Amino acid sequence: MINAEVTLDRLAKRFGDRVIFRDLTASFRTGEIVGIAGPNGGGKSTLAKIIAGVLSPTRGAVVRNVGQDVVKDYGLPRFVGFAAPYLALYDEFTAVENLDFAMKARGLDPLPKRRDELLKRFDIYVRRNDAYGGYSSGMQQRVKLAFAALHRPSLAIFDEPTSNLDDAGKRAAYEFIREERDGRITVLAANDEDDLALCDRAIDVRDFQPTPKGTTPKGTTPKGTTPKGTTPK
Repeated sequence: MINAEVTLDRLAKRFGDRVIFRDLTASFRTGEIVGIAGPNGGGKSTLAKIIAGVLSPTRGAVVRNVGQDVVKDYGLPRFVGFAAPYLALYDEFTAVENLDFAMKARGLDPLPKRRDELLKRFDIYVRRNDAYGGYSSGMQQRVKLAFAALHRPSLAIFDEPTSNLDDAGKRAAYEFIREERDGRITVLAANDEDDLALCDRAIDVRDFQPTPKGTTPKGTTPKGTTPKGTTPK
């Protein structure tokens, strides 16, 4: 197995006058599960999309490597797997058709054995030939998890991975993420504590946002005060 690495170099993103984050630098390697934490609307999905290559930063760069080779834009569909509640698959296709089509769109041959293993793992196999549009939101989320992992990507990004899932679905998702961690970089964008508990470490987007006037940056102590449990010098 050739290890992969993703480096975020002084990333910044803004929409109009609103700064989502700035000066964000980090790196991830194969085998790591990294979280992206923060409140609703705080920029988690924005950062996930930038790491995936589906959204451009305002400033800075994302460098993706497999071994010594830099992954170019045309190689991203094979390098990245992405799942999110807002990801749209084809309602008129069955689960099987959606997954096979995704492989062809990535320039790869369908993987029937791998596909069926994932559909069984996420408890969709019995209804694999039903139209995706007829699935519940939880069933659709299970197909999206399979969609992201089907081609064994070097980088798998799950934005709110357990959204709409029941307890059984969450357990299946967590077991799957743990079992396949060694073969890839896994990024989880979430504010669910159970999701983030899977992670080796997490990036909190609030650490890279401007501090409003009159407030104290996260993790710092106001000037002239002493942190609790310490003695002034």
